[in-house]
Amino acid sequence: MNVKIRMAILASVGFLFASPAHAGYVLLTFTGTGGNGSVAWGKFTVGDTALVPNYYAPGNIYGSLSMTISNIPGPRPSVVSFTLEQINSSSFTTDSNGVPTIQPLGGHSFGPPDQFNYALGGGPQPKRAGL
Repeated sequence: MNVKIRMAILASVGFLFASPAHAGYVLLTFTGTGGNGSVAWGKFTVGDTALVPNYYAPGNIYGSLSMTISNIPGPRPSVVSFTLEQINSSSFTTDSNGVPTIQPLGGHSFGPPDQFNYALGGGPQPKRAGL
């Protein structure tokens, strides 16, 4: 069974200034809610040079990245976690005020026997994820 995650996630991204992951990297966290009660949360690190106005990177800039989505409607499992390797192609942008946004891209498979696959896609279309 393939399950494509298509949800409009309203999220807030926050900086954790107390302890950067390591020199030159900034740790950011996010939370959000999606369609049908889904909830997403995670964290990632990016180089502090990416936190300038109008920055764009098509992915592969993260020192660390993880995300979990829970309360997913439909057949089980209703919780899926994504690792850096699975969603490293997620794009990263900042707006003209330097506010960061991450566009989750990638997927996770639970493998046999049921072949539950969770794919994250994005873009400006309705019901697509942007954090």
